Amino acid sequence: MASEQNLTTSVYENLESLELLRPEWEALLGEYPYSTTFSTYEWLVPWWRAFGRNDRLLVVAFRDASSSLVGLALMAVTTCGSPPFRLRLLRLMGDGSHDSDNLDLPVKPGFEDRFAESLLCFLESQRNSWELGEFNTMPPQSPAAKALLQFFAKKKWVVIERQRPASAIPLPATWEEYLEILSAKERGKIAYYSKRLEKKYRTRFYKCESESELPACLEALLACIGSAGRVQASREASSQPPGASSITTWEACFWREACWKSGFWI
Repeated sequence: MASEQNLTTSVYENLESLELLRPEWEALLGEYPYSTTFSTYEWLVPWWRAFGRNDRLLVVAFRDASSSLVGLALMAVTTCGSPPFRLRLLRLMGDGSHDSDNLDLPVKPGFEDRFAESLLCFLESQRNSWELGEFNTMPPQSPAAKALLQFFAKKKWVVIERQRPASAIPLPATWEEYLEILSAKERGKIAYYSKRLEKKYRTRFYKCESESELPACLEALLACIGSAGRVQASREASSQPPGASSITTWEACFWREACWKSGFWI
């Protein structure tokens, strides 16, 4: 049973300090039943290097009386618009490039309510550094999201909540098996464009075959995506690839009723 004592917070505003948090972060994800790749250090830190250079990192760790990490709010502040209509947007780390899914607020089971209440208290204490909150692509079963909604209502914050479809593709074990599930037309396109690529450029296909190679490969991939200008790309649910199945993600926008300066979209 979780203790009723208040949680303490620690704030991390650069990648160097996050490196020190990494062992506890990984241990927390091991206890969190809804953890995904997109909440890991391995995904979010390379993502930040590729896309977050103009934003302010704001990661908040929540600890119990024994100093154990029980919750993690992986966030960032982005400035949108131009004077005089500038807006500081608080959102989840990893949001904005349309390359992350199921971004979440991992919390140890049994601490959901205390985590949500402590997070809102922290956000209120930081109300001069952001105007609107937007938590996108959270899984609809997220315990933290459900707890946050309850505390938003108690504090009379205005919340705009929505769900939108997303797509998931069950991938086979090998590339050859994947080609077999494609139509003859799609397989022909791959062969055609591969030949065009090889004719026009000097290319080399590199296969990541061990876990130790993954961090460098992932960082290179995200850097390539960032330089290609995919920040503004969007995924249309109506154009799902072959074999895609429909799922949903949870989003909301919220702000304090009495003051525009505390809003959130989840």
